[in-house]
Amino acid sequence: MKSSNEREGDAYQNPTQLFNLISNGDTTMNVIRHALNFPEEVKTWIVSRNNSKLTNNNTAKTAKTGGRTANDIVPKYLPIHIVCLQKNPRQELLLGVRNIFPKGLKMRDRNGNLSIHYLLAEGCDDLDSLDIAMDEEYTCLGKKDGEGGIF
Repeated sequence: MKSSNEREGDAYQNPTQLFNLISNGDTTMNVIRHALNFPEEVKTWIVSRNNSKLTNNNTAKTAKTGGRTANDIVPKYLPIHIVCLQKNPRQELLLGVRNIFPKGLKMRDRNGNLSIHYLLAEGCDDLDSLDIAMDEEYTCLGKKDGEGGIF
């Protein structure tokens, strides 16, 4: 359940500009400049709903598809998760997003994963990037990912 102060943007219907900049591989400087000017977007969850690619508005279809309605959220990520989903995330970008919203490091996505889980799953072996993605107390080291594994 979403809290009343949690912001969302649909990846296809109303994505944030920050999501677009990260997804399109814009320069680190442009992404960080935008994030600093619009810090609320760093705290905005990017979601994708069933069939959101196909609809032209936010009105959910009521038809059931595979046990889910068209408005069911499938993925749900913060910008920090999206950066960490990249094969080789840019350290400056990771650091910039983290510094604007450090709480994001401790927030699990829809799949139950922390950003550090995605870095490791993508094969990141850069110790500086891994250190940036860890919370200050390094408590993420003992946290299981969404599938119950510990790295």
